[in-house]
Amino acid sequence: MKTNKQLVINILLIFLVIFLVYKLFEVINIVNSFSLESQGIIYEEGRMPTVLNILVCGLDSTGNNGSRPGVEHVRSDVILLVSLNIAEEKVSVISIPRDTRVEIEGHGFQKINHSRSYGGITLLMDTVSKLLEVDIDYYLEVDFYGFKMLVDELGGVYYTVDRELKDTLTDPPIFVPAGTYNLNGEQALGIMRYRNYPLGDIDRIKVQQGLFKAIVKELLKPKRLLQALSLSQIFYQYVKTDLSYKYFISVALSLKNLHLEKVNFHTLAGHPSTIGGIQYWVINGNEFEQLKENSIFRR
Repeated sequence: MKTNKQLVINILLIFLVIFLVYKLFEVINIVNSFSLESQGIIYEEGRMPTVLNILVCGLDSTGNNGSRPGVEHVRSDVILLVSLNIAEEKVSVISIPRDTRVEIEGHGFQKINHSRSYGGITLLMDTVSKLLEVDIDYYLEVDFYGFKMLVDELGGVYYTVDRELKDTLTDPPIFVPAGTYNLNGEQALGIMRYRNYPLGDIDRIKVQQGLFKAIVKELLKPKRLLQALSLSQIFYQYVKTDLSYKYFISVALSLKNLHLEKVNFHTLAGHPSTIGGIQYWVINGNEFEQLKENSIFRR
């Protein structure tokens, strides 16, 4: 029993890192129903590739980026490349600022988050793949409204806001005074979406990572096992992926011994620049090459 509990905790950590929480409690049920000796039913040793690269993007379909709930042509508000070294049980997460200036096939130089609205997840994957010079195996899209529902289902999440966040131009308006709170879903979503920082999206990425870590603490509490059904329903409704259920579980089990010290977070190095009256995040050449060399696992 103790071994199974440790296995569950490790799997939870993996899922959070790559935003695969939408299958979280289904995996728990399967792990608890099989003994460790019977894992070959869903995973055969030696058949899992040594490296996987997964594109993870958050979609703001709440109306704050020119789109409406349910509309396909929505821009990616959060873009991550999750690089998994399964052989060495290491994970690298690279945050790509939404304003990064890249060349999008058929559209010239644009902000990278426009690529999804132009050509869906396929064009976004192709754009990120060419930018980072790496093959992308799978994708995962998470709707921000599902994030709000998740936080509310957890009964809120404790988080410290170090400065007042106020934006009356969004719908709904964002107002969170500085302080430590048990944030509800709407407040947490407001923090996720808030952009009026000195460094814009770069500061926003740091805040988002801090919020994700706070959610980790809540998800790892034993009492969350009792919410398996309600949480899985939220994940099903607001997450899309081309990862099959069977393969998803295989990846999780292959990384069951992963520790947080082997998970590294990075942000695409660059600087703000205004080109043609539009503000972009322009990549710093040398730092960018070092990031690609040291933070992306390749087959």
